[in-house]
Amino acid sequence: MKKLIVLLAAVLTAGCATTSFTLHPPSGGTAITGKKTFRVFEPNQIEITLDGKTYRGEWSTGAASGDMPAVSWPHKRHTGRAHAELTAEDGSRLSCHWIFHGGEGGGTCKGTGAREYKLTTQ
Repeated sequence: MKKLIVLLAAVLTAGCATTSFTLHPPSGGTAITGKKTFRVFEPNQIEITLDGKTYRGEWSTGAASGDMPAVSWPHKRHTGRAHAELTAEDGSRLSCHWIFHGGEGGGTCKGTGAREYKLTTQ
């Protein structure tokens, strides 16, 4: 029984991966790096520190939709859209949307005050 529990824990832990993403300020200043954690079962976690505040939230994925650029059939299985709503302790929010192919992708994050950042994921 102990071996089964250890094996199950190992499988679930192996199903988690932490990767980075980068926000590029609209003014072209220094890029900001955050981390996103993908789990076998959602919810996935995302975190970034911006302007001295740490924003945290969950991100979810959806299937690629018809308005995406043409994607060949073999790649449609690992191409899709992601969305995240992040909140800081003071209530400030970031709303992020990106398209991904495998682990890489790009999109935008809009912050409180309508500041928009270009987002890239690795």
